Amino acid sequence: MATQFNFYGFLPNTDSKSRKVIEQFHRSQFTSVFFVSPHRILKTLDLLAEIYGPMQKIFIGRELTKLYETIYKENLSDLLIKFRKEKHNLKGEFVIIIEGVEQEQKNSNNIEAENALRIMLNELSLNQSVKLVSQIFKMKKNEIYNLALGIKNNDK
Repeated sequence: MATQFNFYGFLPNTDSKSRKVIEQFHRSQFTSVFFVSPHRILKTLDLLAEIYGPMQKIFIGRELTKLYETIYKENLSDLLIKFRKEKHNLKGEFVIIIEGVEQEQKNSNNIEAENALRIMLNELSLNQSVKLVSQIFKMKKNEIYNLALGIKNNDK
């Protein structure tokens, strides 16, 4: 099967519009490719870490096909550390590629998170359970909270 892509170009200039685009990428199962300017790279990496989780591996190419070409393929938390150390030297155009996650893999993560949540809800409060499961599975708290409410409602 051929790989399918979301190709966006440059992300919007506002954080809220960029967030919407990145969330669409995350919901998609396709590999996503987009450009980021140097003055927005740290904000974009922060957004990506928030949406995808800090352990998400991504590819970043800087100044591709030019003399100072640099390539990174690491998880978001490590890239954020590197880029923050060099924030005054972040120059050139950045190309970011995020591998798509197949729907089956997303569903299996949800099933595992739901199973862990069921166990924790028997022993801990709703808030504690949501917090721990979201940290363990690198998922958004509101997503886990909705799963927890579904479990609570079905158990009644």
